[in-house]
Amino acid sequence: MRAALALVLVLATVMAGGTGRAGNTAAVDLLLVLAVDVSHSVDALEARLQRDGYLWALTHPRVLDAIGAGPLGRVAVAYVEFAGPAHQRDIVGWTVIDGPDGAAAFVAALARRPIGRGPYTAIGAVLDHGRALIAASGMVAARAVIDVSGDGPSNSGPPVARARDAAVAAGITVNGLPVTGTRPDPAGGYSAFVTHHYVHNVIGGPGAFTVEAAGYEDFAAALLEKLLREIRGPADEVAGRN
Repeated sequence: MRAALALVLVLATVMAGGTGRAGNTAAVDLLLVLAVDVSHSVDALEARLQRDGYLWALTHPRVLDAIGAGPLGRVAVAYVEFAGPAHQRDIVGWTVIDGPDGAAAFVAALARRPIGRGPYTAIGAVLDHGRALIAASGMVAARAVIDVSGDGPSNSGPPVARARDAAVAAGITVNGLPVTGTRPDPAGGYSAFVTHHYVHNVIGGPGAFTVEAAGYEDFAAALLEKLLREIRGPADEVAGRN
């Protein structure tokens, strides 16, 4: 019901403005915060594979087709890197993607920025940060999603479940892309059970899900699957659009 009402508000905004599908960038189908782990458990090679995965997936023809199939044909995306409680950095601010040009602009801005690095993993802090970004976006959307990717559980900052519940209460869905593996990470420990942490502590809201990457070599393919599901929306909403 909430999603249906939000969609009505989006369409009403466009109609009231008397503009066409591409004319009102304040109305989008989806507000998507990409929250990307750059803590010490992610070494330089893994960080590069992770960043390259976003550069590739965000311009993929299937992603662009999924965006174009939405009611308005555009989404807004922001890219945030996070580590400890004091390390939530807006790498690329809100950018409307409504076709190849918008995707290319976002990817070009992302490619220009160096990859950060910091100690600890504060997923609760980045969820609070993403919720604030969405509230301050100035855009109207049928859905809002914070998408967290990383290879370890939260070990610092605000309690994850409390931050997740606050996001869900604000109408935001939290999805996850946990990266698993059996090798020791640079900070010590293993990432084999990170998916369990994401499922039970991180994700929440209507249609929330995780897509697991079996190591950073699998990251780009997992990211593509996840983006397609997020852009298309929950299965019941997709069925209602056909």
